Amino acid sequence: MAAAAALLPPAADALLQKGIDVAVILNALRALHVDQATRPALTPAAEALIHRSAAEQTGPRRRQPCPDNSTTCALALQGLNAVLRLHFTQEGENYFSPAP
Repeated sequence: MAAAAALLPPAADALLQKGIDVAVILNALRALHVDQATRPALTPAAEALIHRSAAEQTGPRRRQPCPDNSTTCALALQGLNAVLRLHFTQEGENYFSPAP
């Protein structure tokens, strides 16, 4: 509260913030090392969801963007690609241009 009210000098405020950061990191590390026996058991539905998600993330990608090779789907993807390329180009120009 003292730091928020600007009652601490900047150096003390920075040291206090670093101390808080270290405390938070240590607490997160402590929480990671919970014993397996104290963790709650997963329901079968949650366990199946975890395994399905892991398989989707690590397995080969077999899905095609247009599974039936329809022209409409391909044209929509080409249009989306064009819009995104234009957006990223304009964003890059705005980022590197000097401020007025």
